[in-house]
Amino acid sequence: MGCHTWFFRKEERSIEEARRLYLEMLDNVIDYWRKMETDASIRDHYGTTLENVRWDIKVMERRYRIVKSGLCNVAVMNRQEGVTSYIPDKGFYITDDTMPHDIFRVGKNSKTDSYFDDELFSMQETINFIEKNKEKVYEYHNNELTKKDWKEQLQDFWDRYPDGMIHFG
Repeated sequence: MGCHTWFFRKEERSIEEARRLYLEMLDNVIDYWRKMETDASIRDHYGTTLENVRWDIKVMERRYRIVKSGLCNVAVMNRQEGVTSYIPDKGFYITDDTMPHDIFRVGKNSKTDSYFDDELFSMQETINFIEKNKEKVYEYHNNELTKKDWKEQLQDFWDRYPDGMIHFG
């Protein structure tokens, strides 16, 4: 078993834009839950009750008001569409869909090993991380689409996104 390896590109997104996008997403979610409130077949599909739906609507409406008022900025940035991450003092990152995740993985040597929560911000940091953990790093064979060696894919990623990030999870 090993950690997934995710590749992120840095994206310039103001908190105002992130908030707007998040509120649009919440609008859509609340609209859907309101449909669920009136349509028992949807509730049955999800195995939920009318009481739970009404409670969730209240929670989402409260979240909407809090976000609209300008609170919870880091939470807003971390809940953008797709897999996103906001790193204080670094910026906003979004998954890079051009890069297959898991071109390499970091395994655990024992049940007591914990997963890595490292974030890598350069090719040099990546090389250092791989060297430091060489007994746990292994190639993960999902490269069939590109037919490229995983090290070559890493170099391609860092050439395209020198301000990118690799995260494990």
